[in-house]
Amino acid sequence: MVLHHPYIVSLYEVMVLPHHYYMVLEHVDGGQMLDYIISHGKLKEKHARKFARQIASALDYCHRNSIVHRDLKIENILISKSGNIKIIDFGLSNLYSPRSHLSTFCGSLYFAAPELLNAKVYTGPEVDVWSFGIVLYVLVCGKVPFDDQSMPALHAKIKRGFVEYPAWLSNDCRHLLSRMLVTVPSQRATMAEVLAHPWMNKSYDHQQPSYCPQRSPLTEPLDMNVIRGMTGFEFGTEQEIEQRLLAIIRSEAYQTAAK
Repeated sequence: MVLHHPYIVSLYEVMVLPHHYYMVLEHVDGGQMLDYIISHGKLKEKHARKFARQIASALDYCHRNSIVHRDLKIENILISKSGNIKIIDFGLSNLYSPRSHLSTFCGSLYFAAPELLNAKVYTGPEVDVWSFGIVLYVLVCGKVPFDDQSMPALHAKIKRGFVEYPAWLSNDCRHLLSRMLVTVPSQRATMAEVLAHPWMNKSYDHQQPSYCPQRSPLTEPLDMNVIRGMTGFEFGTEQEIEQRLLAIIRSEAYQTAAK
């Protein structure tokens, strides 16, 4: 419920009963992006750019909130009747830290980054950038860049990362995709680079905003009512959560960043 963004489906309420969990989600009155592509075919770059800017804004918002989606794909993008996208299905999402690594290898094969198939640990945002690159390729080309009826062959193609770009793609679009679909994570474009890319901002006078609110740094004393509420999300006991938060806000790195 931390995510409040115009291009992310809203979670209104979670009800916990003895034997069931109920999630009350926003109703999106359009359809799947997949159905849109099937009925319309590949999109003109101008049309794809509108969707891409919205996806980039939503992902940037997630990453700024230390959340990585990990299952971005065409099927997990809805379109409202107003013509805007909504990213759904955060079932595989997780919190991440630049100082540590994730090791759960998840996501949909056609949209999964090579490092996931190679069972390598990862930070988080870089796998979303790869998946976003696959989504963008589908938008402008009408198909996935890596495909094969043989599962081992498909794995090999994704790991190799060779992408064929149709002649109709503009140079800027081709360049952006080539920066996102890089098999070496450290050399892959960051979300900041994607947002600032010329293709993303063509015919716009500004970058797409992330919609992150201004937040004041956390300071002592901590609000124990908030900490008590956090125990319901399995972050630990009140004492454990308090100790972790105090260790963070008293650290030199946090004190420097908070200035």
